[in-house]
Amino acid sequence: MNVQDHERTSFRRVLPLLAPVAFAGLAATLASLTILALDPPPASTWAALAAVFAAGVLVEASPIRLRGLPTGRVALSAVFFIGAAVMFGTAEATVVALAVRVTIDVAQRHPPLRLLYNGPVYALSAAAAGGVASQLEGDSVPRLVAAVAAATAAYYIVNVLLVTAAIARVEQRAFVPLIAAIARATLFPFAIMASGALMLVVLWERSPLLALALVGPLLAVALYERSMQATLVATQLALTDGLTGLGNHRHFHERLQAELETAARNGAPLAVCLLDVDGLKRVNDTRGHVVGDQLLELAASTLRHGGEAFRVGGDEFALLLPGTPEAAALDTATAVLDRIAGLEGVEGERLRLSCGLALFPAAPRHDLYRAADEALYASKREGLCRVHVYRPDDPRPVGASAAA
Repeated sequence: MNVQDHERTSFRRVLPLLAPVAFAGLAATLASLTILALDPPPASTWAALAAVFAAGVLVEASPIRLRGLPTGRVALSAVFFIGAAVMFGTAEATVVALAVRVTIDVAQRHPPLRLLYNGPVYALSAAAAGGVASQLEGDSVPRLVAAVAAATAAYYIVNVLLVTAAIARVEQRAFVPLIAAIARATLFPFAIMASGALMLVVLWERSPLLALALVGPLLAVALYERSMQATLVATQLALTDGLTGLGNHRHFHERLQAELETAARNGAPLAVCLLDVDGLKRVNDTRGHVVGDQLLELAASTLRHGGEAFRVGGDEFALLLPGTPEAAALDTATAVLDRIAGLEGVEGERLRLSCGLALFPAAPRHDLYRAADEALYASKREGLCRVHVYRPDDPRPVGASAAA
């Protein structure tokens, strides 16, 4: 599906939700503009709102990534929208929130669907925050804290509900588990934003310029997160096999050494299972590397269910089985081969693997990988699609063959 087809499909799916949300957001914005026109605030308030708008745009343009969040990112600009709701009122917060989101969507050339939906979502979230905050006005510190907390909760609830509903429709996912995942990923960041909004309101009362200095820390958080994300991505790429997505040779040996240290310290067994794709060279030579790569990907998808899996060579994989005694490790390896034996082939080529198994402490820690490698090649000599266990006192590994 190309980009245009995807956008049309997304629009069709979200249209039943887009229409009422866009209408409600537009109505809230028009009502807010009418209030501001009939009872215009002083010039100082307009200047303050312009400053809040500018700060919101700067922070909104640098969202932070959250792992496990279906939307991928969360912006810290809600600090300024919630602060505006408490300091100035519902109408002011609604207009600023909508203006910030529309500015970002236009500047970053987002698809029209996002422009039509995101702006109203921000407007409705800010309107909810302002409506709740207006019921808790007061000069005391407890009432101020309560107003900020309630405004944050209202903003959060409306925003999360509407965003989740859109994702659920576009991606055709169940609403309840999706909103649970989004809530787990965003609840803590929004709690932090509540404290930021409280700081904004308190500082604003002393000096608006001092309050706007909050932009610096928020941008610093976003930039630091981006730097950490780039480092994490680079690290993952360095430890990941590009074709299969499994850990690579380097990652395997790092994990092997770590698990060996743990096993030696705790007196626990550690099993290493090496697997080799039988006949891969023949497939590459006769059918081409595309078919060979598909077989490797098929093997990787199956091995993920057997333990911590790695691709350690061109046609060689490894499983780490910490704390697994010999009998259980042999059962796991045999089950993997049985599952692979039952898979359909790729363009007539069946996937077949041979396996060598070695365990610590039966094999010394510095020889564990070599022992598994010896068992693997013994299994290939004695018959393909077999799993063999390395025994230091017997040069003939023993094991079982996969089901026919």
